[in-house]
Amino acid sequence: QNRDKRPFPAPGAMPFSPFSSLLPPLLLILSFLLSPSEGHGRGRSGAEAGAEENRNPLSCFVCKEVVHSLDEFATNATSVQHVVEEWNERCLSHFPKHVQLCNSAVNKTVGFPTWVHKQLTTLAWEIPEAFCSVFIPACSIACCEDDFAPEQIRLAFTERGLDTMRVSWSTLKATLTSTVEWWPVDSKGSKTSVEGKNHTYATGGWQGQIHTAVMTNLAPNTTYTYRVGDSLSGWSSPRQFTTLPRNVGRLSSRPLRVAQVGDMGYGNLSDATIKELQRLAENGLVDFIIHNGDVGYADGYQRHWDVFLRKIEPVASRVPYLTAPGNHEFWFNFSAYRHRFQMPDYEAFESMHYSLDIGPLHLLVLNTESVIDTSNLKPEQLRWIREDLMHANSPEVRKNVPWIVATGHRPFYCSDHNKEQCGYFAAWLRLLGEELIISNHVDLVIQAHEHNMQRSYPLKQSAPTTTSYVNPDAPVYVVSGAAGNRERNSRPGNKSWLAWASSEIGYSTLEIVATPDQQVSQCKMEFRLAKDGSLLDSFTIEKTA
Repeated sequence: QNRDKRPFPAPGAMPFSPFSSLLPPLLLILSFLLSPSEGHGRGRSGAEAGAEENRNPLSCFVCKEVVHSLDEFATNATSVQHVVEEWNERCLSHFPKHVQLCNSAVNKTVGFPTWVHKQLTTLAWEIPEAFCSVFIPACSIACCEDDFAPEQIRLAFTERGLDTMRVSWSTLKATLTSTVEWWPVDSKGSKTSVEGKNHTYATGGWQGQIHTAVMTNLAPNTTYTYRVGDSLSGWSSPRQFTTLPRNVGRLSSRPLRVAQVGDMGYGNLSDATIKELQRLAENGLVDFIIHNGDVGYADGYQRHWDVFLRKIEPVASRVPYLTAPGNHEFWFNFSAYRHRFQMPDYEAFESMHYSLDIGPLHLLVLNTESVIDTSNLKPEQLRWIREDLMHANSPEVRKNVPWIVATGHRPFYCSDHNKEQCGYFAAWLRLLGEELIISNHVDLVIQAHEHNMQRSYPLKQSAPTTTSYVNPDAPVYVVSGAAGNRERNSRPGNKSWLAWASSEIGYSTLEIVATPDQQVSQCKMEFRLAKDGSLLDSFTIEKTA
């Protein structure tokens, strides 16, 4: 009611307008929003998940119809303008002296569905289903078409040594066991098997089971065949992987070989990059892969997580696929990322940060994210980084593992054309963590987030210390976030410390070798074009005895 007690017309008395017909659906959506949702605790066991009822299919259908109607309204400029005019007229009839207030209130209110549509469009969601699973607990997203067939198979190193290998996979429903079975390809003997665990999560309406098991006592430089599942529910097709040689990276003839991608999405713009990674994996040209953030670009929509993990399966089921969290994983406090990827020291850090030694390499994986989509290094992580690097940089350890490479998603150093990502967000990371990187003599920092490739000179406190990569006295910073995603690549900036940059879709590779006599100690990094693998740029950090 307004000040002179004249009520607004009752809804039933309103003349028809496009928005009038949408009032009941709006109230229905409000009732969804206000209704209690299911618990979203940390991973649940298969038995617990099996007892849970599915979300109501009728509620899902109604929600999608309502959201579809609102989305159609939001994209119809004529309908929007009609409602704006009608509501303005009604507002002014009650508040004739408040023209500006009416215009502002009406435009913001009626324009809200249009604003929501634009935001969701940038996420490339299937809007009705995604909205009704992410924002409203009405729709379920089934991970898989088959109830029990294993899919999304992926490998990862463990904290228990290079003679072990973790394998994870998904099924729609819980199986009696979560078993991996393996044997050397040239062996005619019996197979080895071990039972693992399964769990699930419910954020975003996801339905499925995540299984994980660890293969142990693996011989070095040996190719194994393996399969996952169980005898009752069925096995996956056989896959193969090859363990690292015992002296990997210790001989010039057999360097440690790594492929790195950042900001790689589920869509077709990553096709060429994944095809290249598959070529490297199938031909034995890469030992493992690092995907340092923006893993798949699902942005909370669980169906896109499943699409991405199926897409990388030919690669990730053949060589270890290591990950770091990025800003596009922050939905539901990184829930999907934390559950789907089990990296070394998973029980302690849930794959948010970790480290491991691989031949001559100490790999430090950082979490540069916050729950509000900004750059950050939490105090507890900083304490862990300090302890980890002090140990890795101690003389007795560094003698045997001389190369320290840090990787995370957001950059400490990058060059672009705005003041946010490469401005105060990068400056905040430097304030928190650069001194630890410098004082512990980290050799290389691999970053992403910027959708391009960049290579710096050795840097300390925002200034190059030299233009040479031979015995540098400061870390080299690279950006490699150009693997292909729906946001497309961007043009790099022109900072004075920038040695090279490109906006092509591509990936990077590393070859690291440190002979026991220290006569050869090199880290070679190459940036390659995704469409044909051709070389874009190459540099080598060299340490002389």
